[in-house]
Amino acid sequence: MSDLRFDGRTIVITGAGRGLGFAYAALFAARGGRVVLNDVAGADEAAERLRADGADVVADAHDISTPDGAAALARVALDAYGAVDVLVNNAGVGRFGPLAEAKDADFDLIMKVNLAGTYHVTRALWPHFTARGQGRVINTSSAAGLLGNAGQSAYAMSKGAIYAFTRSLAAEGAELGISVSAIAPGAFTTMTASSLVGEEEVAARLAATMPAELVAPVVLYLAHESSSVNGAVVDAGGGGVGAFFVGSTLGIHDPELTPETVAARWSEITDRAGYAVLPDGNSLIGLRGPREDGDR
Repeated sequence: MSDLRFDGRTIVITGAGRGLGFAYAALFAARGGRVVLNDVAGADEAAERLRADGADVVADAHDISTPDGAAALARVALDAYGAVDVLVNNAGVGRFGPLAEAKDADFDLIMKVNLAGTYHVTRALWPHFTARGQGRVINTSSAAGLLGNAGQSAYAMSKGAIYAFTRSLAAEGAELGISVSAIAPGAFTTMTASSLVGEEEVAARLAATMPAELVAPVVLYLAHESSSVNGAVVDAGGGGVGAFFVGSTLGIHDPELTPETVAARWSEITDRAGYAVLPDGNSLIGLRGPREDGDR
């Protein structure tokens, strides 16, 4: 198989000043891509590091958690290169701890950067992708957002919402020539380190075995024009790669359903034998019995 190259392609990466975003930028650039590195702190330094290796990059420091900042980033990319082929929504923050100790300011920041930032930048570039009939968006979800994790309620909430955004936009983009998928990365980064205070042995092990560079190849595959993937949510870390999916038990159907029926048949309702993997939200209609047209 020939190398997956990005010559002549423009890639916008948010949160690219360090960690995962920088690892993505470095590999895209090494494969010939033109990269716009967005970060409110560190974009210039990251760009200089890549330019030293001959990369064609542009630095941008706009705050993508606002519509104006996201629109400004899109303008910077389009003014520099004339077109954008790939958007990697990587920017994110995390604040960890029990819900009882959570701060409203931390919740607001997580939602602004992780969720609103993903939405605003995608929204800013969507008309461009639509006009060209092509484009690739890679969002950043998390195993915490899909499976839950104690002490990460706000962070997990934002990442779960990004999963839903990804799946819905993948269905919308399919008819427009735009693919939308997500990565659920596992890597030792500054954010990871902040969640492991007091657990030095665990942090050291992850630092040695979970480098950001082992997530980047998956992002490049999803972003490449030869990939037919759309709507995937890929778990990647430490060299391991898998794909998340949503399944539903076949459950029961009873047109005279009562709370007592639910209690009595709970084991049937939750029995995973013969479960169904559903492509979208509408697929539940008719799975267990008749529903009215349009009932969601």
